[in-house]
Amino acid sequence: KNTELKSLFNTYAQQRAEFASQLREQVRGLGGDPDKSGSVTGALHRTFIDIKSVVSSGDEGSILAECDRGDSAAEEKYDEALRASLPQNVMQVVRKQHDEVRGARNQIRSLKERMK
Repeated sequence: KNTELKSLFNTYAQQRAEFASQLREQVRGLGGDPDKSGSVTGALHRTFIDIKSVVSSGDEGSILAECDRGDSAAEEKYDEALRASLPQNVMQVVRKQHDEVRGARNQIRSLKERMK
């Protein structure tokens, strides 16, 4: 399971880095500051940092719990963004990322259940 978890974590880390990059680009395109706290980009970054610190513990249950917590926080930020009045092209990016984060969160929860 450790190999599966490590592979999954690396995949999600790369995905979230790409998501953050895409969102920063969208924010800049709208004339905003992508480094502002409270944004989806900020939530993704904080989640990644939190997960990195938990990974060093080596406790798979803690790692999955932190991933779930982080995805939950990110999903809330995506929900906020989806309720905002954003241009259609930005909404498409946000909706796609939201759906992928939700899918990842479901996969993480499934892994947590299998580990019990």
